[in-house]
Order: sequence, then C-alpha cells, then structure tokens
Amino acid sequence: MELFEQHKQLYERLREAKSTLDPVVEKINKREKLLSTRLELEALRSNPNRYSDRRYSNKYLQKEIQMSKELARLPFVNKECMQAISSYEAQYGEIVMNGKRYMDELKEEEILSPRKVGMWMDCEGRRWRLCKQEYRRECDSV
Repeated sequence: MELFEQHKQLYERLREAKSTLDPVVEKINKREKLLSTRLELEALRSNPNRYSDRRYSNKYLQKEIQMSKELARLPFVNKECMQAISSYEAQYGEIVMNGKRYMDELKEEEILSPRKVGMWMDCEGRRWRLCKQEYRRECDSV
C-alpha cells in the first residue's frame, strides 16, 4: 500500500506541474507554428512561377497575403512568450528544448531579427528621413 501512495503523490505532483506549464507550452506552440508559417511563406515566395498559372494565381496570392498577416503577429507572440517563460522560470526553473534553454533561443533570435533603422531630421521647414543604407535624404514633397 505504501508504494501505491507514493505513486499517487508523484502522479498528483506531475499533474500539478503540467497544469502550471500548460499556458507556457501553448504560447511556445503558437510561436513555433508561426515560425513554420514563415518558412512556408519563404518557400512560396521563392517560386517565380506562382502567379503564372491562370487557375490558381489568385489562390496563391490570397494565401500569401493571409500568411503575411499571420506573421505580423510574430513580434507580439515573441513578447508574450518571453514574459510567460520568464515568470515560469522565476518560480520553477528553466525550460529546456532540444538541449538548449528556450529563453536563450528567444533572445538570440530577437538580437538577429532585422529591424528598420532610420533617422528623421527637420531641415528647411520639411521633415526628412535619413536612410541607413546610404544616409540619403527622402522627402514626400520634391
């Protein structure tokens, strides 16, 4: 009987640990799904003949637009995921996925993600945008 009680206690602890980890895993799964969508979209965009088919060109365009809209949520999902993981790690310990700490992967990807960089300057009563590539001036009124 004693072994059965130990097993029952262990089972309850594992159920409790799973219930605390479920919201974090849900956010991680949502993020991983968006990352796979990004790879699928890149593969779709790399096909130069995707619009040449008369029958399915509109379908491919709609699919591409839908995937782009989904990917626009990725930064928000990343932020939610980082907040959930950091609060979980503060209480229970780190989350390891594929042998690496998942929070480190998130931070590494955030550092490597491309960002639009530009500076604005007021000159001659107009607002100018200085682009990073060549620091050329752009203005909406020429």
